[in-house]
Amino acid sequence: MKRRIPVFIIPVVVAILVSAYVFLITERQRSFTFEFNEYENLQIPTSQEAIDHGRHLFVTRGCVDCHGDDGRGSVIQEGWFTGRITAPNLTSGKGGIGDERSAAEIIRAFREGVKPDSTSVLFMPAHKFSSLNEADVTAIAAYIKQMPAVDQELEPTVLSLPIRFGYMFMHRVELFPARNLRHPLELSNEIPVTDLEKGAYLASACAGCHGYGMDGGPIPGVPPTWPEAPSLRQDGPTADWSLEAFVTAMRQGVTPDGQHLDEDYMPWTAFGKLSDEELKLLYEYLQTLE
Repeated sequence: MKRRIPVFIIPVVVAILVSAYVFLITERQRSFTFEFNEYENLQIPTSQEAIDHGRHLFVTRGCVDCHGDDGRGSVIQEGWFTGRITAPNLTSGKGGIGDERSAAEIIRAFREGVKPDSTSVLFMPAHKFSSLNEADVTAIAAYIKQMPAVDQELEPTVLSLPIRFGYMFMHRVELFPARNLRHPLELSNEIPVTDLEKGAYLASACAGCHGYGMDGGPIPGVPPTWPEAPSLRQDGPTADWSLEAFVTAMRQGVTPDGQHLDEDYMPWTAFGKLSDEELKLLYEYLQTLE
């Protein structure tokens, strides 16, 4: 008699084959290399004013959300869906990469999403920093390079199979940020002049969640359980906020209707460190987005 394959074996085999396909494709993309700017010829400032400015950007651009206020790094998320997502220790302490990375390599990582081996960093929203001008990227690098050493050894990022599926089929997970940028990126040395230009420049920090057009939607690179980012244009909830209400939301995490902004989703504590003038410029720019 001919033996029949049990019915339940077929979906098991299909699941194994699909999983193997997803794993191999994502590993291939993980090893893909990119062209990049050298940055070695950039002059890294040493003045305290520049370092303080780098510190200001490190905070207000959200670096502290993952790497910590002192750059020690952290395990951002760990679970069955994500695996382990780790933001590395940026200092020269035990477990840190501070002594291993030059200023040029640091800039390349946060601005272009490219590691020293030319492959993409994992998860880090490099597109938030790609529009920064030369003065700002060198200031950030200057600040990072002089951070006091902090000893903290962290387990490396591990990509689970579910998050690989999410990356390939759900289009909400961004594993390899360098793939979303055109390389090598041109580095501008232009300084915003008009209030509108300054506001738009500040708003580029919001692009990581709210999108380049500030029209909100699913947030790339986060677990699927996260809520969508609201629009910051004139069709969004902030359209009728006053400047005072906007500043209160950024500084205290409370909206005009009394809603408390969840710091896990909206890093208002970082944006609240913007100066009064910067918040005013950002608010006035968002008000122009029809």
